[in-house]
Amino acid sequence: QFGGAGARRGAPPAATTRSAAGTKGAATAGPVEVRCTLVQLYAGCSKSLKVSRGGRSAVVEFNIAPGTRPGTLLRTAATASPGVAQGMRFVLRLAAHPWLSWEGDNLLWRCVLTRAQAKNRKGVKLRIPCLDGRELLVSTKGLRVREGSRHVLRGEGMPLAAPQR
Repeated sequence: QFGGAGARRGAPPAATTRSAAGTKGAATAGPVEVRCTLVQLYAGCSKSLKVSRGGRSAVVEFNIAPGTRPGTLLRTAATASPGVAQGMRFVLRLAAHPWLSWEGDNLLWRCVLTRAQAKNRKGVKLRIPCLDGRELLVSTKGLRVREGSRHVLRGEGMPLAAPQR
């Protein structure tokens, strides 16, 4: 497993939003979920969500800073219709990523090596895909590779989000 703190930014793709009930864009009594991919949280993004309440609808916009953590309560932009979105709570949720997971400030990439690869004194060269499109080439030469071992790549994790006011 490889992880690290701090990071560079990449281009965010589109994502979906769902409410706590699981229906797209529905306004419910509980907090409305705003789903973002790991790439979007890495780079930061803007999200728009159409909400309806009492026969009225409005588009609510969010600016999500790089490194914002899942579970964060989101504030609407000033352009939101106060009558429709007033009193609604929005919470940030993370969509699953195919090869990376986020723990603390670290991005984890899990790798399975055979016993022969782990014991090879020359090491194994691993290509680790990054969220900004780069690919890191890492060698296990000189590293103790055991079951469950972790190796840190400094500066390659999630960016640290600035505290919201």
